[in-house]
Amino acid sequence: MAIKSISSDNNSVMEVLLRNFERLTPTERKPARILLDNYPMEGLVTIAQFAKKAKVSGPTVLRLVAKLGFARYPEFQNKLRQELQARLETPVQKTPKQAKKSVRSHDFIAEFSDTVCQNIKKSFKNIPVSEINSVTQSLGNTQQAVYLIGGRYTFVMAEHFYLHLHAIRPNVSHIDRQSSTWADHLLDIKKNDLVIVFDIRRYQDDIVSFASKALKMGAKIILFTDQWLSPIASIAHHVFTLQTKAPSNWDSSTAIMTLIDLILAKLTKDLWLEVKDRLDAREENFQSF
Repeated sequence: MAIKSISSDNNSVMEVLLRNFERLTPTERKPARILLDNYPMEGLVTIAQFAKKAKVSGPTVLRLVAKLGFARYPEFQNKLRQELQARLETPVQKTPKQAKKSVRSHDFIAEFSDTVCQNIKKSFKNIPVSEINSVTQSLGNTQQAVYLIGGRYTFVMAEHFYLHLHAIRPNVSHIDRQSSTWADHLLDIKKNDLVIVFDIRRYQDDIVSFASKALKMGAKIILFTDQWLSPIASIAHHVFTLQTKAPSNWDSSTAIMTLIDLILAKLTKDLWLEVKDRLDAREENFQSF
């Protein structure tokens, strides 16, 4: 049966590839893997260079590009260049057009609230329920240690998740901001432990490096990232892509925090009897201080 064209819509090329990888033919997966391994740079070379590295024909590369929703190879490359530019945008470069002119306060508030609400809706529409269920089930296995790590702006997201997750189950660690301490955490990571990583643009090399090292230790990587996708997406076992756009110099973390809260709520519901005992004991300890 013919595979329907994969629409790129407003999603990143990597996001579309990851979501639809199983729908590609074995031959088309070869250039797809090459692109995912060094995204987006591999897609910015010529068709001949791309095909040679993937050990496929030029027409195979063009079929992959067509399934991603692009009529021509240059169109595909322009999309990758736009993503690369967006990845590197600073808060100053992100100044919205309306900031340069007078905008009524209630108009700005309405636009901002509408945007973040749409971020949540679009993000959750694109996340398979099976993915949320799988991660929640893994977090419910207390034999697997959980490590949470975030970057400059995502550290607080990791901390929020940690504080609630640790109240629900034992064997949870929040990795310190100081990268000088990270080597000690790597010593403790065992096979099948869960490493939850938060990484949004502009992606941090040290976070990427930690995730790669944790993977070598046998950990399962769970990534929370934005629509442009952290490089960690190519090695992660689970990737949650959340929309972070906002009419502001700053990206919005609303969708990411909403998913964290959803997972915490589902985990509490699924393990309520165990969680209740732990929360009761926790409250007793609070009373003693």
